[in-house]
Amino acid sequence: MDVMLPESDADDQWCELVIRAATPEIGKQGTDTGEVHEQWDLKGRAEGETRAVPRQAGSDAHPAAAHRGRTAPAG
Repeated sequence: MDVMLPESDADDQWCELVIRAATPEIGKQGTDTGEVHEQWDLKGRAEGETRAVPRQAGSDAHPAAAHRGRTAPAG
C-alpha cells in the first residue's frame, strides 16, 4: 500500500491510500504454497490494477489509529 500525502500547507488535507493487492490470512491448508497468507489481485479488478481510497490526512489518518484507545469487550 502506498500513501499519497498532501502538501503540509494545502487547503485540502486529504491523502490517498493506494491499495495494490489483498493478502488475506486463509490458513496453510488453503494455499498452494503452505503459507498462512497468499497475495491476490484485488477483487473485481483486473490483474495489477490498484484501488485508490481517499482518507483525511493527519494523526488519525492511519487505519490502525481508529483502534487506539479501544479495549476488548468484557467477556
